[in-house]
Amino acid sequence: MDLLQAMKERHSVRSYDEKSIEAGTVEKLRSFIKECNKESGLHMQLVLDEPHAFEGFMAHYGKFSGVRNYIALISRKGNDLEEKLCLVIAIGYGQTQGVSHNSKPREKVMNAEAAPQDWFLRGIDAALLAPTAMNQQKFTFTCKGNLVSAKAGLGFYSKTDLGIVKYHFELGAGRENFRWV
Repeated sequence: MDLLQAMKERHSVRSYDEKSIEAGTVEKLRSFIKECNKESGLHMQLVLDEPHAFEGFMAHYGKFSGVRNYIALISRKGNDLEEKLCLVIAIGYGQTQGVSHNSKPREKVMNAEAAPQDWFLRGIDAALLAPTAMNQQKFTFTCKGNLVSAKAGLGFYSKTDLGIVKYHFELGAGRENFRWV
């Protein structure tokens, strides 16, 4: 499965069973996280079999249950050596297949100077598949020729969401077709 297909098949799981993640999968995750850490400057960590992982307010707000495994995304807080937890991605085996997400219509998240080219529309379609906090999809893409800008809307995690959304846009549009401004 390639990344575009994985983006299309992504779904939201909130309830997990207690099945442990297989050793081979754990090793693949650790290897992938190691590569991501090298490229991103983040300090991602794989946490396994932690039964108290999602017991706080946000877990209840997001209606999570049975989460025992997750990936923590940690970054530098500032110029000092402190770090802060940015995001937590729950992983594991769902009690169900979860649900796919609804997307806004293209027109709600794009501005184009003229009739948009196919690559731009493919990028928008891919961006609309990106996970965003509470499925807010608070972003706008603007296209002038082959120049594209992306802007985060107002809302919690909207700037973090924008980075994820821009990556999805790049995969859908093809990096060779445009330039960020």
